Amino acid sequence: MTTFNEIVTLAGGTIFTASCVKKNGERRKFICRLGVKRYLKGGELPFSAEEHDLLPVFDMKKRAYRMINLRTLTHLRIRGKTLINEIH
Repeated sequence: MTTFNEIVTLAGGTIFTASCVKKNGERRKFICRLGVKRYLKGGELPFSAEEHDLLPVFDMKKRAYRMINLRTLTHLRIRGKTLINEIH
């Protein structure tokens, strides 16, 4: 399983794509970026995203913050490299 720290290190501030399976079984594809702070409204998460295997990202299409569940991650492409192949 790709870890939170590996993704953060590899992605930096670049745009990348990811796919995961939502709780209801649907597949969700993201075009996202880490480290976007422009749209934050203040405050902090009431939990540690890393401890729950969640990766907070900014969804470039929806222009909103989303969480990627690293446990259900099926595909990750950063800087032209595929880190996780389709498994579902």
